[in-house]
Amino acid sequence: SALNLRNSPFEIVTTNPMQLASKGILGFDIVLLANVRGIDQQSITQINELVEQGGSVVFLLGDKIDQSLFNKFFKNLAGCRVDGKIFNSPESESGLLLLANDREHFIVQKSIESDNVSTRIFQSWQLKPEQDTNTILSFDDGSPALLEKRMGKGRSLVLSFPLDAEWSNFPVQPTFLPLAHSIMHYCTPKEAAKSYYLTGDVISLDKEFNLNEKISINYPGERSETTQLSGGQFNKTEKPGIYQFNQNGKKMIAAVNVDRRESDDIFEPVEKFQSRLTTEGEIASSKRIIRAGNFSQIEIEQKQKFWRVILVILILLVLSETLLANRIPR
Repeated sequence: SALNLRNSPFEIVTTNPMQLASKGILGFDIVLLANVRGIDQQSITQINELVEQGGSVVFLLGDKIDQSLFNKFFKNLAGCRVDGKIFNSPESESGLLLLANDREHFIVQKSIESDNVSTRIFQSWQLKPEQDTNTILSFDDGSPALLEKRMGKGRSLVLSFPLDAEWSNFPVQPTFLPLAHSIMHYCTPKEAAKSYYLTGDVISLDKEFNLNEKISINYPGERSETTQLSGGQFNKTEKPGIYQFNQNGKKMIAAVNVDRRESDDIFEPVEKFQSRLTTEGEIASSKRIIRAGNFSQIEIEQKQKFWRVILVILILLVLSETLLANRIPR
């Protein structure tokens, strides 16, 4: 799995969909429903409670999804309903392009820097989002690919295709791992808002702000703008100083200071230095994720291909040595 890599910050627990409730859903940060046809009502109730308290649920839709069951049991939780598949068969020759619909969103900025001209989605579910649901990624035909719904203190995300090679070539694209990790990192419950930051940090707005409405932002100096902040994340903190956020009487102040750690010449152990080289998604603290359903075996296949190539190279070296030995006079 893309989340089960070495030194991953995520603790993965895989279970059968019908055993979700017995695992203690409320003890996890994220519930990942990977191509799950259905779960029992007790699990649905617990997932709703988890999300309301600040957790997240992520739906990965694939060939096991039943349209009528999804719309009956998951529509309110997912913030959308499914309305058939875009293609009749995953053998479509052209496929769809995966594009960034909300370029200011945390997930887009951490994974898809430009349009994925090489990514092709050959099969996908057609999503019909509710009015309060945000489209993060979309296809080149305008249909949504990744949706987000805010519920209480948490969120629900729906990806219209599975993260395997059956419906797309996405798993072999360079944006695959960054997208998988940025989704999980974005869904991880946030720490309580702090009042001071360093240049380059991302400021998380207080939960009192309405993310569907515009927010007035005062930068250090006299610059100001009024805009929407997708996901409640503000990342334009290149300049140190005081940043103010205002919306309908609500006010938040954040102080951004210069990061002096780069000029610190105090010796650090190798382990601590290496930890500084990890991406934002590879945070040190462990996050607990319960996963229902199975991912593809693409990582195993990639490792097998790697060793096949090494074996072929070794065989060619042996043959070359034999040919050279026969040609050189003794």
